[in-house]
Amino acid sequence: MGFLELTLYKHPSGVAFDPSKVIAKARAAFPEATFIPGDQAAAEAQRAEVFLAEELREDPHGPARTVVASLRRKAKSYGPSFAFTIPVAGSKPIRGLARSVAVGFHFQEPLPVPIRERLYGFLKCLGVGFLEVPKEGGKTHDIVADLRGSSDCLRDGPGVPWLKPAAPATTEVG
Repeated sequence: MGFLELTLYKHPSGVAFDPSKVIAKARAAFPEATFIPGDQAAAEAQRAEVFLAEELREDPHGPARTVVASLRRKAKSYGPSFAFTIPVAGSKPIRGLARSVAVGFHFQEPLPVPIRERLYGFLKCLGVGFLEVPKEGGKTHDIVADLRGSSDCLRDGPGVPWLKPAAPATTEVG
């Protein structure tokens, strides 16, 4: 399985994507894509809660509660998470995902060069972030570009979930 991803995690820009803005741009760039309605991170937490309902009832403070709480925390910190698929003739579809921390494409089979270039072009048009691809063997990744331009797909508010705000400076009075 391969991927192309533009990530803002630990990027020096300190910005976050607005997944709604990214999806609007993806709709224009990939009119053939199918967009899955709703926040997929929140839906994942909801599915886990339904799946673990019996365990949650029997042991409200057990491991199932930790799993559901972790998924809800992830959805709140990094969401919303919007997904879509792009059909590829003669191959399995490409899965796209837009979150505050990253925008990426995942695929199971090697991509034809024109499709790969189209995906690269879309990620580069987002303007900021580390563009990552898998290394040979797929266990790690390479950063092939560090984009530091402007973007029209960022959150309006300051702060990102993966950076802790700096502690206020204190002045000692002697």
